[in-house]
Amino acid sequence: MMQMVNSRAFVVVSFFLTGCVSLFPEPSKEGKRIVLQSLKELRKSHVSLSDIVMIDEPAATGPVATTRISVLRQDEAGLMLQDMLAGTEWPESLPKIIQTHLVEALEYSGHFKGVGRVEDNLKSTLLMIPEIRHFDLLEDQGVFRKVQIELEIKMARSPRRDLLAQRVFKSEAFVTEQGLKGVMMAFNQAYQRILDELVQWVLEAQFKN
Repeated sequence: MMQMVNSRAFVVVSFFLTGCVSLFPEPSKEGKRIVLQSLKELRKSHVSLSDIVMIDEPAATGPVATTRISVLRQDEAGLMLQDMLAGTEWPESLPKIIQTHLVEALEYSGHFKGVGRVEDNLKSTLLMIPEIRHFDLLEDQGVFRKVQIELEIKMARSPRRDLLAQRVFKSEAFVTEQGLKGVMMAFNQAYQRILDELVQWVLEAQFKN
């Protein structure tokens, strides 16, 4: 749970999907788990922090709070309808996956005395409070167009939860190949961009009482 590594360490963030062989029109009887791994080297930071950071499970509503993959579909009238991707889901709820990835990313940065989850009940100096606003696949006229991700991050002084900083991170990526592979490539691209910006912001921000 607590881990110290040097600042040149690599962040290994895995995107897990339990997907069926065929997305349309019905899921295959034999499903398979698709694992995408992205290796990304952290940018150098001259900041050296001794804080212990606890990360709360991200708040979320609707499909993004579950194991389902949210799809926003535009109908003929131009209305945006929320649906779920057929036959495919995350192996656990999206908030839990993102919480784990945030813990790993801050651990691997090597700039903190310790990093963990709020449920670990450890004494800490900083608290990260995330919220998932969007984690959606956009479909238009039966074609997957792009993915959009939006996370709000609050940093607070623990244990009083006095707000120190707040920022909204947005990222999107176009689906360049139709099907599950193309969808996951887009999700991974947009997600990695947000993680990179988020970690750098946490490292560079001056959190003061």
